[in-house]
Amino acid sequence: MFDAGDTFQESAAEARAYAPDTAWFRPWLDHEQHAAMVRSFQLTVVPGLLQTEDYAQAILRDAGTRVPDLEQTVAERLARAEILRREQDQCRLFAVIDEAVLRRPVGGAKVMADQLHAIVQACARRTSAWSWCRRRWVPTPG
Repeated sequence: MFDAGDTFQESAAEARAYAPDTAWFRPWLDHEQHAAMVRSFQLTVVPGLLQTEDYAQAILRDAGTRVPDLEQTVAERLARAEILRREQDQCRLFAVIDEAVLRRPVGGAKVMADQLHAIVQACARRTSAWSWCRRRWVPTPG
């Protein structure tokens, strides 16, 4: 397509080879567990703290990532969201999500409908707020 030969396929294979190594992410998880607020900006997927089980499974299964244990990885991702529901020292989440994320059919219509419903439910709690980047965005000078 871009006269790049196998460059993209080779790069993707190399990225997948390192995908299971999440050691770089572990310190972030510790900070996240003690955070008073998490801010997230997502252009491609629903933020992990807002993902439903089916959405997380679809993302990890269908995006070409190879995780050693899909069920465990999804369970760990879902457990992270407990910081938004804990009784004491609740963490607030402010997420900015690109409109394309809300329209991208991850896992099929039911998975997306359930995911969008979960986002609405999360925003009904006082610990979560979100905004989206509209598709018909107009640039501003500053």
